[in-house]
Amino acid sequence: MILLLAVHDKTYPRNQLLRRKLSEAGAAPVRLVEIEWARGRLSRLARLVSRGFSESRDCTVVFVSEFGLQYAIVGWAIAKYRGVPLVVDHFVGVYETHVLDYGRTSAQTARALYFRFIDWLAFRLADYATIDTATRADLLELRYRPQTRKTFVLPVGAPSWSKRMWSTPAENARLEVLYYGNYIPLHGVQYVIDSLALLDDGTDLHVTLIGSSNDRRPGIELAVAKLGVEDRVTFIDSVPEPELAAHIERSHVVLGIFGRSEKAASVLANKLWQGLYAGRTVINRDSRAVDELSGIVGDQLVAVDETDPLSLSRTLTRLAARPWTAIFDPPTDRLDDFVDCHFRRLFTPLSLWQDDNDLRRGTEYPLS
Repeated sequence: MILLLAVHDKTYPRNQLLRRKLSEAGAAPVRLVEIEWARGRLSRLARLVSRGFSESRDCTVVFVSEFGLQYAIVGWAIAKYRGVPLVVDHFVGVYETHVLDYGRTSAQTARALYFRFIDWLAFRLADYATIDTATRADLLELRYRPQTRKTFVLPVGAPSWSKRMWSTPAENARLEVLYYGNYIPLHGVQYVIDSLALLDDGTDLHVTLIGSSNDRRPGIELAVAKLGVEDRVTFIDSVPEPELAAHIERSHVVLGIFGRSEKAASVLANKLWQGLYAGRTVINRDSRAVDELSGIVGDQLVAVDETDPLSLSRTLTRLAARPWTAIFDPPTDRLDDFVDCHFRRLFTPLSLWQDDNDLRRGTEYPLS
């Protein structure tokens, strides 16, 4: 049995992918211990400890789920008690979330120092650390300098609905561009709006922005109005997956992220993967992380200069002239092979993967 501890949301794509890959590998059944959000903080922690120890009987590996770094010490205690390895997913760091992504806390505060400590401790306690790109894995190793390399890449991949049969917009349709996510600096939505203001009047395209109406969206709406691009932009609140799939199907282009932070230069967002699996052109800021996939998907993934909105504007102008060229045959097999290769690397030392399981054997991709 495999214990998956401190699950924030079992429907989150990364969590679903890990469970699916464990199943494909023929590994032991997975037992989830979810965070019980309805409880108070101390009650929630006590319940997690109680259930974690109770549910860990006969487990062979303890995984601390994405978004769960603050509970790594609980996972460590359980793993030590059961005599099994501990895997901690560093997909979302506590410091980067509260300080860098959302700016809830200044980097100079004691609270920020505490967040740094949580991230450090989670890495030091783990037997194996996981993260989503080779670029970020290298940064983790450089930051914490373990005696031996212990960081494994588990790519974001895409949920099963991304592998459906996709239809395409009509050839004579205007270029439909889709963004979905939120409005934090990591995603660089302001950069997208600035690029629209540089388009020629005759460029026939439309951008749909899907995301929750958080406290940053009004600023983007104001920028759209000030720059006079209201006729090119539609705002939509967050939608469930079936409706999101319908929006992807109506689009030619899916936008990734365009922030300028270290994290923005090292991640490959969910929407990037989903757009690739759907056969849409995906545009993202240039980065080492993008280079990890460019050799697999070729021209389908377009990198632009995140410091120059004209770079995105020129790309959109080119695609708007011939929108049908933005649609590709989905590279599902190549992307699946890339994802499987990295999961095998982690599953093998954990004895969760054997030669006769269902995870495909294909190209071996470099570690970094």
